[in-house]
Amino acid sequence: MTRSELAVWSDHGEAPLRGTVIKRGGSRAAVLVRWDTGREDKIKPQDEHVRFAYDGSRRLDWLLDPDVLRLQTATIKRRLIELGIEPSVVETAFKRSQPSMKNNRHLVIKGASHTWSDVPVDPWATTRALDPHSALDRLLTTSRFKPGERDALADAVRSGLPPRPR
Repeated sequence: MTRSELAVWSDHGEAPLRGTVIKRGGSRAAVLVRWDTGREDKIKPQDEHVRFAYDGSRRLDWLLDPDVLRLQTATIKRRLIELGIEPSVVETAFKRSQPSMKNNRHLVIKGASHTWSDVPVDPWATTRALDPHSALDRLLTTSRFKPGERDALADAVRSGLPPRPR
């Protein structure tokens, strides 16, 4: 029994699009995909928005719904302790790793859950998408900002300004 190879196109914030691999050439050749919409495309191997997986695999489940493999901090810690690592060592390692995890553009952290993204995620995308007036109001009424928040608000304000004269 052969499993079908599938392609999944996704961009952060967009619903994934699924397709079936019709033809695969060499390692550097384009892959012919028939999307569930009926359209066919040749996908370049370096396309960062398309990933491949076999039908029925956990990878496919994750590509179609990244939340399916969302991990809770408590679960990660518990599993490490179950593997025989001392609880104090686990706790120390988690505290030391927090700054680098926050700076990793592929790791989405919401509360105590962690989700991986193949495509780098802008943590301030929602803020940058604010309309210029709302962003300016926030800049003027907020006295303390998280690192990167002020820049994201400034980008939102700039998006509504005409280009600078030369």
